[in-house]
Amino acid sequence: MSRRPGTPEYDQILRQVKNWPLEWRVLLVQDILFTVVPSREGASARPREATWRRARGLLRPAGRPPSDADIRRWLEEHRLEKYG
Repeated sequence: MSRRPGTPEYDQILRQVKNWPLEWRVLLVQDILFTVVPSREGASARPREATWRRARGLLRPAGRPPSDADIRRWLEEHRLEKYG
């Protein structure tokens, strides 16, 4: 079974949102999830900004981002472990 539908509409939407800023894409995912999870009657909705700040904090790395050299070294180490 495929993980995603192969419909032209789906592919068109995916191509379009790939160029959006990260913040927009995260908000779109949040809005889509709200359509899947039924809302509870009388439940207070949390403001979007608070949710975005929390999500952004989860995505932020703990230290400095790795350099290109670091990533190349990690890939090489992984290949050596996998293929010898």
